[in-house]
Amino acid sequence: IMQGIEMAEQDSNVKAVVITGQGRAFSAGADISEFAPGKMKAPLLPQVIDRVEQCKKVVVAAVNGLALGGGCELALGCHYRIAAGKGAVFGLPEIKLGIIPGAGGTQRLPRLSGPEFAIRMCCTGGMIKPAVAKKNGLVDDVVDGDVVAAASAFALNVVDKKLKIRRTCDQTAKLGSTVRNYFVFRAARQQIQKSTPSGMTSPLRALEAVQAACGAPNFKAGMQAEAKIFMA
Repeated sequence: IMQGIEMAEQDSNVKAVVITGQGRAFSAGADISEFAPGKMKAPLLPQVIDRVEQCKKVVVAAVNGLALGGGCELALGCHYRIAAGKGAVFGLPEIKLGIIPGAGGTQRLPRLSGPEFAIRMCCTGGMIKPAVAKKNGLVDDVVDGDVVAAASAFALNVVDKKLKIRRTCDQTAKLGSTVRNYFVFRAARQQIQKSTPSGMTSPLRALEAVQAACGAPNFKAGMQAEAKIFMA
């Protein structure tokens, strides 16, 4: 992916970039075994997604199928997201494995969808259908036909209209106010404590990471908080 982004930036004939998957998956996320000591190799997924997000040309995710875990986080790092009405599914199921989203999911999602929806996805690990994703700002459009063609047309429209590249990391309007978020996160914490099995800490850790996104002074600080919680 990073090589493709580099090539696209250097090629004057390339106007925009579309990232998609094959078969039934956009990207179903990382192999959990890759997190074992000594097996994590550079570039790490947060670095890959950051490179995509910082691309100087428009990057659109054509979400053709499952976008789970790191795959969902990759989509969040693209500037825009177009989802296939049939087949696309979004999810951040890491908490079910005892970990939290660790490639920016807890930081980018509240910037697109607000803290409540981010809490729902990050702290429950549930799957989200395209219509719900669009309603909550996770995707820009849902199409029934060729999702790659639709994403390509969307990207070229952004270029032709000379619209500013919309990097998720720069979005702050939906993060919410300090006062409102106090009650949102307090209620979420109480609900998680009531519904989570004893000894399962990942939902509360995910909540802490989402809260960091809303309270950190900037995106970089939020990412550092997520990384710290992920490694704890």
